Amino acid sequence: MTAGKVIDRLLACAPSALAQRTRLPQHCVLATMVAVDVLAAFDIAAEPLPVRAFIANRKYIEAIQRGLSVATTAALGGYIMESIGDGSVFTTERGRMWNGHLVAWVPGRSALIDLNLGAWNRPQHAIALPRAVALTFDPPETVYRFNGCILRYTVNPDDTVWQASNDYRCNRADLVEPIVRAIRRGPR
Repeated sequence: MTAGKVIDRLLACAPSALAQRTRLPQHCVLATMVAVDVLAAFDIAAEPLPVRAFIANRKYIEAIQRGLSVATTAALGGYIMESIGDGSVFTTERGRMWNGHLVAWVPGRSALIDLNLGAWNRPQHAIALPRAVALTFDPPETVYRFNGCILRYTVNPDDTVWQASNDYRCNRADLVEPIVRAIRRGPR
């Protein structure tokens, strides 16, 4: 099976498998490590890559292009989200969160795989992104457009806090093995 077909099938089946296993929508470390493990089962080299992610809706982009201030942009419905990637960990009502983002880097295909992109969706702010993506990535930074929004990934190699997370160290076989089987079986 070609690497492209494996990646397409990974994008199709992994997000729902991850959603069934996790209680928080933000699970980029687990999603990335599952992607790396699944790809390894097909002899496709991949590695975790910490990135800064920046997402802006159409109203933000248009207001900034017109030279409006950030405050005015927000008043007009502009909305942005960013993973700072400064190595910090913070606590919310939903638990401890790492202020960064992790994706899988597939150097042989110059591809970035984000199985947790859908966690950034904010329909109330006109941000609608795919659940998962495989994108051509030209390090250190690449900008993409989805549904009027921009998404920018910037490599952030100095942020290694994610390596201390339970999602990085946990046994993922119960997630990886069914996804590998589903990829081998193909679409139903």
